[in-house]
Amino acid sequence: MNRNLLTYWIEVDRNNSSFKKIGVTAFSLDDAFNILKDQLSVNFDNDLTFEVTEDISFDELDHNHVVPNMGPISERGIWYPRIL
Repeated sequence: MNRNLLTYWIEVDRNNSSFKKIGVTAFSLDDAFNILKDQLSVNFDNDLTFEVTEDISFDELDHNHVVPNMGPISERGIWYPRIL
C-alpha cells in the first residue's frame, strides 16, 4: 500500500433516515469525498451528514458482512461496497 494513502470508513446519513456505509482509500478526506462524488455520484447537499473513521484497519471491519463483500483496501478508490 502506498504510504500516502489512508483508509476511511464513511457513514452517510440523509435526514436521519437511511445510512450508507462506504469504505474508501484515498490521499486525504477531500480526495475520498471526490472519489464518492465521481464514482457514486454522491450529491453533497444540505441533507447529508457524515461520520468518518480515518485509518480504519482490516481487523476493525465486520468480518461476517463487510470483509466478504469488499474489494482491495490497499488501492485508491472505493473498496466497500465492491462496485466493480
